Amino acid sequence: MRTIDEIKYQRVVDTSIELINQLGLEKVSVNKIAKEAQVSVATLYVYFKDKDSMINQLFIRTKSNFMKAALKDFHPNDPIRPGFQKIWKNIRNYTLKHPQELWFIEHYLHSSMQKAFDNQEIEALYAPLAEFFQRGANEGIFKPIHFKLAWTFSFVPLLFLVKAQLSGKCNLREDDWDEVFRTAWRSVTV
Repeated sequence: MRTIDEIKYQRVVDTSIELINQLGLEKVSVNKIAKEAQVSVATLYVYFKDKDSMINQLFIRTKSNFMKAALKDFHPNDPIRPGFQKIWKNIRNYTLKHPQELWFIEHYLHSSMQKAFDNQEIEALYAPLAEFFQRGANEGIFKPIHFKLAWTFSFVPLLFLVKAQLSGKCNLREDDWDEVFRTAWRSVTV
């Protein structure tokens, strides 16, 4: 079995995400990725079983990076509001600095591939956050709502505004971001 060349692998990952963002999932081919990444098609098959497997693995890797960044310096026993603010700011900062990953996640989540994907590995990434929201609900701080609703109210508007900022449709200042945070906080607290 061939060993994985980490530099080539990262080039394949970066090229794949960039091409998917430019062309969409359906229009990206293994041949196009290999050509743009300057590797042979055979090299791609050392790393991935097929195109679908590659895209699913890229999604897992990208979501894992996203959640690691979201939970950076977060501790499960943090007080609720400072912990929530830390996660919220981490997500904002990470997505503003890594727009290609954000756009790739969006492409994936709005594709037919997402429906066929086993979400257990992704759901495991969200477990610390789900437990944090549950603890906040148990303490009477967060509304006792399903985690997916809490996630949606807390972070989807944030991600919408990050995408608008990245697209040049708005230019939020720090005090604007603070208001967005306060609105997210009010949306999930009692």
